[in-house]
Amino acid sequence: MGGSKKEILAVVTTNRNKVSEGTPVFYAENAEELERTSRLLARVLTAAIHDLDNECVVIVRH
Repeated sequence: MGGSKKEILAVVTTNRNKVSEGTPVFYAENAEELERTSRLLARVLTAAIHDLDNECVVIVRH
């Protein structure tokens, strides 16, 4: 598929019980902080935000 490599760069979550090994995890205190942190990380990493609808967001480079 065109050699496009997708890579999960980070996970942002409000639920400390949901941890991804091997990927940096950022914990947010609430939904507002989750959204803000996700937007900032995506901007800095030049990546996309994908909301998993389970208190977790992944930051992915396409």
